[in-house]
Amino acid sequence: MPVVNDCDPEDIVAGISPSLGPCCCEFVHYMDEIPETYWRYMDDRHHFDFWSISRDQLQSSGVREKNIETADLCTKCNSHLFYSYRLSKNSGRFAAVIGIKHKQ
Repeated sequence: MPVVNDCDPEDIVAGISPSLGPCCCEFVHYMDEIPETYWRYMDDRHHFDFWSISRDQLQSSGVREKNIETADLCTKCNSHLFYSYRLSKNSGRFAAVIGIKHKQ
């Protein structure tokens, strides 16, 4: 894996935040909404596991499995903690924080 701008993907630590979980991530019209390459992440109820998709994408980019943490919190199931468009049809916002720690 190439090092870009002195940042080795093996040194990256990533977190997958609370989001719509596989328990509630149903796509009835998935053939029109989800690219076929992701259909392998679907269960027999047409629910998708976006957490696994994110993990696999990070790993295929060189991030080590041990450096990936997943909150495993579904925003729809935990609407008392997070907004859920699927539940309330109201939009909210999350933030991402990204930084580089320079080697000394």
